[in-house]
Amino acid sequence: MRTVLVGFLRDEVQNAGFAKAIVGLSGGIDSTVTAYLAAEALGNKNVRGVMMPYASSSPDSLADAEVVAKALHIGTETVDITPMVDPYLALSTGHDRLRAGNVMARQRMIVLYDISARERALVLGTSNKTESLLGYGTLFGDMACAINPLGDLYKTQVWELAGMLGVPQRIIEKKLKFYVINGYDVAEKTGMGNRVNTIMQTAFFAISGILPREEAITQIKHAIEKTYGKRGEAVVKKNFDAVDQTLENLHEIKVPAKATSKTARRALVPNEAPEFVKNVLAPIIAFNGDNVPVSAMPVD
Repeated sequence: MRTVLVGFLRDEVQNAGFAKAIVGLSGGIDSTVTAYLAAEALGNKNVRGVMMPYASSSPDSLADAEVVAKALHIGTETVDITPMVDPYLALSTGHDRLRAGNVMARQRMIVLYDISARERALVLGTSNKTESLLGYGTLFGDMACAINPLGDLYKTQVWELAGMLGVPQRIIEKKLKFYVINGYDVAEKTGMGNRVNTIMQTAFFAISGILPREEAITQIKHAIEKTYGKRGEAVVKKNFDAVDQTLENLHEIKVPAKATSKTARRALVPNEAPEFVKNVLAPIIAFNGDNVPVSAMPVD
């Protein structure tokens, strides 16, 4: 998995005519894994991490992002989005946490794409397949990117990959909750066929905390009546049943305290290799040849 994704990232960036990439670093596991893959594929000198906190962002998240950047030796910059977001929210009426969150996500993408133009680099995505299926993302916000190396990975695979890449343990140990649901089973049993839209949206709002749970479910059912009311009471009832059964079948999975992958990060060259191989060839293999001084090269 790691080898395939590193090769994919390197080829796609080069095929697009670029050599550098931009990653929005949140301090979370997804952006961290993307940054690690990018550094391995393109070389740390060609990856730039951008931290974009808001006034209410956790200081721990910014600290974790900085730990990742230091571990990878990539360049970084911090852009506070508060003075960009607040003026709009001040003009907007009736905005709630969901709308404000979408504004922040899209503002962060404005920043990333502007920096990418300045650096002539591609914006890399950090959203995984589980989030996409649950609808946990903002169109033209955190889901926007030029290339997304995590797009076909479920969250469990991202955690496994983090262990392979040697991601700092403090990132893996961050408190998170992980839920699963067999959406297609719920859909079949409630007469929804293979339509899981209502189920995935219910699951998202039930666990995200964007709205109080009871309020979120009430709003979902109101939207169902508004959208499907003309199709008859039976259709509305099926969707209501799907919402209720989603809540019954949404299960929390305990995340292990440590990465469980037994695959260790393989050394680029063996320890017993000659000094020239370790000090010159190994950095070149890691796409960090720019860091090798001319004085390290043999006379011939």
